[in-house]
Amino acid sequence: KGHRNEGIFRVSPATSALQASRALVEAGQTSKVSDLESVAQLIKVWFRELPESVFGADRETGIVAPIVDGDFTTGAGCYEAMQGLPEPRRSTVRWLLELIGDVCRYESENRMTAQSMIIVFAPNLIVPRADLDPLSALQVNQHVVRFMELLFGHWNEVGGPATRITASTASPQVDPP
Repeated sequence: KGHRNEGIFRVSPATSALQASRALVEAGQTSKVSDLESVAQLIKVWFRELPESVFGADRETGIVAPIVDGDFTTGAGCYEAMQGLPEPRRSTVRWLLELIGDVCRYESENRMTAQSMIIVFAPNLIVPRADLDPLSALQVNQHVVRFMELLFGHWNEVGGPATRITASTASPQVDPP
């Protein structure tokens, strides 16, 4: 039901509701969480608080994922780069693609397109290096947005959900068998 709420993932919950929901989640009482805006916010917080950002440098090797430094122009190239991510990062990105697809299927109700979902999540997928100036950090975020847009487009067309999201209507289309 929450994926149909207008502005889901864009609307911030009240601080008290978020704190109460987080306490319930951390206590393992997820079934008692009823504030859907808090659930959406907690998903974004979860990405932001990961020990290593999804597209960040590997803590052990220091190697930066090619997503940040790569020059991707096709969804297929983005998909290949995603496939090169170590687990659990790769599975996490796949889960996020599914979530984006699930939410933007109801764009007419929630006003959330794939692009708006990607823009909302991008800052939570990479933590820019501390030595970057604000403009460079913004450029890193824009690079992640572009990467995710290409990746989602490719995933949606060739291997994503059982139903494809059309750009013009955001309505599910079931592909013929």
